[in-house]
Amino acid sequence: MTSAVILPLTLDKAPIISRLHRKCFTHFWKEKEFIDLFKTERVFGFYIFPEENQQKEPVGFILAQIAYASADVLTLAVDPAFRRRGYARSLLDYVILHCKEACIHELFLEASEENHPAFTLYERYGFEKIGIRKQYYPPNAAGVREDAISFKFNIYKKIDKIIKNL
Repeated sequence: MTSAVILPLTLDKAPIISRLHRKCFTHFWKEKEFIDLFKTERVFGFYIFPEENQQKEPVGFILAQIAYASADVLTLAVDPAFRRRGYARSLLDYVILHCKEACIHELFLEASEENHPAFTLYERYGFEKIGIRKQYYPPNAAGVREDAISFKFNIYKKIDKIIKNL
């Protein structure tokens, strides 16, 4: 991975991550949606930027929410120009370590059935496919509602591997 810096996401980053989300997804979230999420209890996240980036402009971010003994990744995005450099994996590492510190046992997420690069990342990371949410996403340009594939990660079974890789 290219040397990078990871910092906690804060409300002031909402405009920047909203623009980044728009670059990454057909169904992107607006700035107000991010602001509302930041105000929601138990929502946390991190952003990443290359070490040489003097402006500290995020090239990727992850948002998650804790719900009792589990957590959900709400969104994970990396600028297309900065993909395949290990940034998404590093962001997942930070979320999982944060979850472990909060005594969270499982992490869940969904990805569009068409997002094959995400599937590869999650399966290599150790997530298990656990189900399908039929027509989960709003209609795409062709008017088709894509399914979401649900994944689960058991934090305590796999935390040692993550710590070794840091």
